[in-house]
Amino acid sequence: QRQWDELLSVVTPQHAQESYIARRYALLALNAKGLLAEKMFVYGATSDTDFLFVDRDEPLCHSFNAVLYRELGMPNEVIHHSFQEQVQANFGTSFNILRRLAETCLETKNYPLAKKYLDILSHSTVMKHWAEERRPQLDAIRNVKPSYEIRGEQFYTNDFLVSMGAMCDRYPQNRMYADYLLCGLLARKDGNEFYPAFQVVASRQYANGERLPHYYEEALMFIAPQEPEVLAKYNISREVREAFPDAMRMVKAGEIGRLKTIIPNSYWAYFF
Repeated sequence: QRQWDELLSVVTPQHAQESYIARRYALLALNAKGLLAEKMFVYGATSDTDFLFVDRDEPLCHSFNAVLYRELGMPNEVIHHSFQEQVQANFGTSFNILRRLAETCLETKNYPLAKKYLDILSHSTVMKHWAEERRPQLDAIRNVKPSYEIRGEQFYTNDFLVSMGAMCDRYPQNRMYADYLLCGLLARKDGNEFYPAFQVVASRQYANGERLPHYYEEALMFIAPQEPEVLAKYNISREVREAFPDAMRMVKAGEIGRLKTIIPNSYWAYFF
């Protein structure tokens, strides 16, 4: 967690709002710390495409996507974006790419490829020590079957939220997948998709009355007039319940600026 704390100490909300690169790193850090559904709008999120780079064939973009998918534990996508990064790079394969590929192959217990990348790195004066430190890990997987993903059916990864939904089905307790899915739907202002998805996630992660992130609470208050059972079924704080009527009065009065000033870090301020 320390690396994410350090990143967020450098990337302020204002910086993230101004820089599309900083924004993506900040949102990844927030999700890694369990804060995406508490702070993402403060950091400038306006779309689910703010979570990663889409349709950007540039080395820096593929590098970030590889980092994101590594944090999510999706090695196929890490390898995919690492190769795309080196193809697009003017200087070819970098030590950073080789290290990432080596570590991914060690994690997936792919001995031949892990050995290949460590052997390459061991010939570098700069990286020789790094590579040799990982030889014990390599020896430990020499006769081990690779741990490839085998759960569920294959799915396309060109739509990030579709990918996160599929991974939620495979790993129902994984908070990062769930928060990317639900927060992406909130960023799209898609209440029709959010509530069914939230119900599935809540049955797995909030089934015992656990506190909800406040963006989810605020989104559920939109749904409550049509689905009154929401208020009894989920643990929505008294503060949010009491703030909702005031927020709607400001909206009806056309006082959107006042709403955004009073409760800037809210789904309601983002929605309107």
